[in-house]
Amino acid sequence: MRVLTTIAILFLASTHPVLADVRLWNTSATISGNMGGRVAADAFCDADVNKPVGLSNVRAFISLSGSDEIRDMVGNYAVPGSEEIRNRDDTLTISSNFSGLLNTATVNLDNPVAGSGGSPSPWTFSAADGSLDINNCTGGTSAAGLGTTGNQLLTDDRYLNRSTNSCGNSQALYCLSWNSASAPVAQSIPTTTGWSLLLTAFVMLALLRKRFARLKH
Repeated sequence: MRVLTTIAILFLASTHPVLADVRLWNTSATISGNMGGRVAADAFCDADVNKPVGLSNVRAFISLSGSDEIRDMVGNYAVPGSEEIRNRDDTLTISSNFSGLLNTATVNLDNPVAGSGGSPSPWTFSAADGSLDINNCTGGTSAAGLGTTGNQLLTDDRYLNRSTNSCGNSQALYCLSWNSASAPVAQSIPTTTGWSLLLTAFVMLALLRKRFARLKH
């Protein structure tokens, strides 16, 4: 009986996994195309007032070299690739997963990235498939030439690749913030399976008590 009681108590603390939380947003502040490369671009996103609260990872959503393209971010930076991409406030879904942001011919975001402030045409330096565009301000390190921009108000592939702008001008950035999925954590309320097993344990316990009571008599 003690064993069954212990099992019942343990099932009062069932577990569940914590899913990843991924947000795509645009900065409120603007920065020139000569932004200083990856480290500076990420720091710019991290310091922006639009950065979602409570998410531990942040990267600029931008292509800067042949080995550091938007389409590489899942592999390069461990961005969760299979989770929904949500907007800054976690109120709208932008895409069902990361690859949905980059499907060249069929990009149709559920909702635009559009956020507060900034420029409606953020630097992306990217082609519509998330690869490095030839107009990239020398990987974000030069004020000479042109840099590719998207449009935060659009839901087709032009959200990522709409036009170009002089690298000496200032535009917003798209940024990704996320928390990765974690291992299961304790839950104070049992799951459906937990309730079933708990009920079974109590029924067995009641039957055993009844049987022992009869044996005593």
